[in-house]
Amino acid sequence: MQFEVHRIELPIESERKSLALWKHLDESLGDPQLTALLARNGLRVGKGDRDAWLAMRTIIENAGGRMGTYRHVVDNGLSLLINLDRTEGGESYFLHERGGALKGGSLPEGTKRFRIDYFSQDSNEARVLLKVRPELQGAKTRSRWVEQDGNVSSVEDHSGIFFDEVSVSIGLGPDEFTVLGSSEQADSGYLIGSLWLSSTLGMQQHETILFIRPQLIRVQ
Repeated sequence: MQFEVHRIELPIESERKSLALWKHLDESLGDPQLTALLARNGLRVGKGDRDAWLAMRTIIENAGGRMGTYRHVVDNGLSLLINLDRTEGGESYFLHERGGALKGGSLPEGTKRFRIDYFSQDSNEARVLLKVRPELQGAKTRSRWVEQDGNVSSVEDHSGIFFDEVSVSIGLGPDEFTVLGSSEQADSGYLIGSLWLSSTLGMQQHETILFIRPQLIRVQ
């Protein structure tokens, strides 16, 4: 599977310029409670098509956004890992859970990232089901020995935090893409959307938006 990833940085001013982008996206995930839960945690997830991308690109350019484009080829059974910013540890976070509970803690040293797993949807090779999960890969590792095909080797396991509560599955057809961004609640700080999808560039606060388009690679 090949993934085309656009990472957009939009400056945050008196209002979020990204609000115009979401008007071109479908945020119906089949679970209204999940959509509301994502928003409470500072996150938004949607999908669009080629026509939506043309309109959204114009909005990004007019808003002074910065865009980097990357292509990743992922072998079957492996995940696409989108690394974001590193944290030195000690950042506080809060997570709204289903049922209304609120929990929190401090992030250890490590790298904030999104893990993207993919599956064929309903045995239709033209459609892909993506499972998206925010996580933190800890900087600390431990070594263990594993045996494979008669060979023994040492591998390193990373500690981390996995936010399954706000993982989401989204089905995509040909020429469709998914978008990960922050909700307006992210302005309150300390939420996953605040901590994962914001950055400071040149003394200016920016929000990060990720466009992810999978493309099946057929091997002859």
